[in-house]
Amino acid sequence: MGTWSIVQARAWARERLANAGIESVDADVRELLEWACDASSQWDLPAELNEDQAEKLRSAVGERALRIPLQHVTSRMFFRGLTLAARPGVFVVRPETEVVAGAAIEAAREVMDGGGGVVLTADLCTGSGAIAACLAKEVPGARVVAVGISETAASLARANCERLVPGRVEVIHAAA
Repeated sequence: MGTWSIVQARAWARERLANAGIESVDADVRELLEWACDASSQWDLPAELNEDQAEKLRSAVGERALRIPLQHVTSRMFFRGLTLAARPGVFVVRPETEVVAGAAIEAAREVMDGGGGVVLTADLCTGSGAIAACLAKEVPGARVVAVGISETAASLARANCERLVPGRVEVIHAAA
């Protein structure tokens, strides 16, 4: 196929997503390029994509143009500094959820700082385990339990928590 410059790849992806009616074109293109090139930022992108990176980008842009959630295309999502695995069948974390997590973390910290001993926090309907993982990471003394009714979600929450905060979150597959 030859080489594909990052400038050409970015322009191609922008045009394809814009034509598909994707509203967040620039953000999506940034994320897809970083993901396809296994780069941690735009500064780490190569000047030219190799064949594997180009194919990965083309495939991902095609999926995103079909309105598949970006996080399901890349199998990752970001939440309060954590990179969580994402998969179809489990809700994608929303930016507003960070506010909820922040309130829970602050409340748990207040109890811990006040000498309240162990704080038990329950993340009901945990989904990906995002809130549970953040609580365990940001409030080390808290005992965190996550509950999810969906086996798909509970399995993902368990995997995310074990990877990010090993042994710190108990994930239970049950109805809240």
